[in-house]
Amino acid sequence: MYQQSLTTSKNVSDYFGKRNERVLDKIRNLDCSPKFTEHNFVSSEYTDSTGRKLPMYTMTKDGFVFLVMGFTGKKAAAFKEAYIAEFNRMEAELCSIPQYKPQAAELFSSHDIDSLTRLVWSMANGFHFDRAWSNAVWYALRRVTGVPSPQHFEIRQLPPAG
Repeated sequence: MYQQSLTTSKNVSDYFGKRNERVLDKIRNLDCSPKFTEHNFVSSEYTDSTGRKLPMYTMTKDGFVFLVMGFTGKKAAAFKEAYIAEFNRMEAELCSIPQYKPQAAELFSSHDIDSLTRLVWSMANGFHFDRAWSNAVWYALRRVTGVPSPQHFEIRQLPPAG
């Protein structure tokens, strides 16, 4: 089970040097959807050093980020820069993952062509919309083999075994 990261408005106010009441006001006045608010902010309370029960919000990581992106000051700017740097690092990592690039179409033996014909026929005849399904399969095959789409495609047009 996924353990969600949580923090409180009290932690945020302490870290950013703001009064908790100001952070509570910021949360109450966020311009996010009710659904986002419901999933990311929960009203709760804490006990201060004098024993008083005071209001606070418990928030998810997403709620925290949404809130803090609206803050100003050196600590807020440092957080935003670190957040952007991490986003850019992850983007670069994702972009470095090799992408699949199909090579030239494989050649089919006559046995492969017969098997493929039976497979397409079996698949197409098992559906109520067999004509649409069959057309979709043949369209995909036309794209692979380079036969123009409007042209009728037959199994014997697959590349011969070389």
